[in-house]
Amino acid sequence: MISSQNVYQAGEQLRVNLPALPANEKQYIAVSYPDQSLYFMTGLNGLVLFDGRSVPVWQDSGKVAIDQPVTEFPKGEYIVYLLRLPAWIDLLSHPEEWQIGFSTFRVE
Repeated sequence: MISSQNVYQAGEQLRVNLPALPANEKQYIAVSYPDQSLYFMTGLNGLVLFDGRSVPVWQDSGKVAIDQPVTEFPKGEYIVYLLRLPAWIDLLSHPEEWQIGFSTFRVE
């Protein structure tokens, strides 16, 4: 994943691009906020607070996860996680199949 910048100021546009999804894979995208809360993404800008039970799969076919002004985000450090695995495998049953990556950005 690639954010358009490493540091964002008020008024700037936050954009996080996703690498191409290989055929027959599914992906999960999560964002850790500065207060350590964890949100999973269902599509472009679609953040859902992690409830400790369910993990929503990315439903969007686009290559952009976040595209919105940083005024929507509290100040601090963020981590964006990308987890991919074969589409036919249950997320929790085979962690050895996970491909995990992350990137960081800061809002000032």
